Amino acid sequence: MNPADPARRSHTAREITDITRQAVIDTLTLDRDYFWVGKLDEVTFLSALYDLHDLPSTDRRYTDAAGDIHQHCINNTDWGEGWVFGDTRFSIRTGPDDAFLRFLTRTVHPLVRDPDIAESMVIRLNELLAPDNYELVADGTISGRTLYNWRRISSFHGDRPAGLVLDRATLDDRTTLDRHLRRIEASIATDPEAAIGACKELIESVFIQILDDLGGTYKRSDDLPTLYKATSKALDIAGKSVEGDAAASSAVNGLLRGLASSVQSLGELRNKIGTGHGRGSPSTADRRHARLALNSAVAISEFLFDVWDTR
Repeated sequence: MNPADPARRSHTAREITDITRQAVIDTLTLDRDYFWVGKLDEVTFLSALYDLHDLPSTDRRYTDAAGDIHQHCINNTDWGEGWVFGDTRFSIRTGPDDAFLRFLTRTVHPLVRDPDIAESMVIRLNELLAPDNYELVADGTISGRTLYNWRRISSFHGDRPAGLVLDRATLDDRTTLDRHLRRIEASIATDPEAAIGACKELIESVFIQILDDLGGTYKRSDDLPTLYKATSKALDIAGKSVEGDAAASSAVNGLLRGLASSVQSLGELRNKIGTGHGRGSPSTADRRHARLALNSAVAISEFLFDVWDTR
């Protein structure tokens, strides 16, 4: 990822709030699985980000930062676990966004963290960064392990389905939907074919949950358009037009026809370039196709949830 990408900000930008920074710092110091140095010691971890021999020592017995960090974090442990975030030599807590985010990408590097922990850690950090419109994303691999970088969220939903609200009274079981969302987030940049398949499965699960709740009938063999038609009937979507306004009702019904078309197209996209069917040649899916599938899936799901909530 090119640091000059227009989605990034200047080196002095500071749009990540103190509230977000503190929440991230708490995660990196209080959760043992996510402790900031991971498998490394402090000197090794920080040396990948800073020239410790060029930074001054805060202990007059040593000539540089490498010496005093080794003394107080390795020989002794008398600085406290979150010392680095308040150290003015690094300005992680108070410095620009890019310095803060660069530090975060180091915490999930394959040398620092095992892959499964790094993946769950990225999800947690992204939840905290999302309100300030930043996220960590997969950006290549090394020895089969994912490398992460950061970027500003510039698309409608970015690469994470934050737009889909699962905290609804109508949802008795969020586990299945959450599993789909996590699968989409983990694969949208590195395996768009799988992300497209997961978007289709997400919509399918939404349909089935609504139908089960409302007593609608369906067969497990039903395709996506058939399930949408049954769900639309169970929710009486056609009857939810704008009361007393014929022109607005016509416009709403046009959007509903577009929604039905989107459902069908999402199913076709999954069949053509997503997972779920064997193929004789590699899928042509890339990240932009996966993001389109995600944005469509979120729009469809949110609308159905909104109607369901009013029943």
